[in-house]
Amino acid sequence: MRMRVGEFWRGGPVRWFYLEWASLKDDTRPTRQLVFRVAEDGEQLMTTTVYRLPEPARFVGEWRRPNPFASIGPADLKLVEGCRLTTVRTLTAHFVATTDGNACPGDLKGVPYMRFEFSIASSEMTLLEQPRDAAGNVPENSRLDPYQLGRMSREPK
Repeated sequence: MRMRVGEFWRGGPVRWFYLEWASLKDDTRPTRQLVFRVAEDGEQLMTTTVYRLPEPARFVGEWRRPNPFASIGPADLKLVEGCRLTTVRTLTAHFVATTDGNACPGDLKGVPYMRFEFSIASSEMTLLEQPRDAAGNVPENSRLDPYQLGRMSREPK
């Protein structure tokens, strides 16, 4: 798996990030595309809300454009209810973001809900995705090992 992350709509107090998951073999058909809106709540605490794109196929590879998402605005995005993440700055350049509760709707086949745990540093990110059933339990045979993602470049290519 390869995850591309790009910041966009820069310049305000809120930070916007586009996340695109794709196979290493074919990055032209991502398995997931999400937008994160990160807002400061205090010195160390932030809230991250999750959004889906209108017409996701139209935005594949948007992270590599010089001015990503210039053709749309925040009102065009669809908030994913139940996917709020509490984000904590644990060090100067280290953040931990965890889904609040178990109500984040899954966007993978056969996964009704998803719980995310991100540990983000300047050169790496650890992502634990836990599928959940309607009762909030992790189904049998679920992947429980986190993904270890290393930074490949600072700028899009």
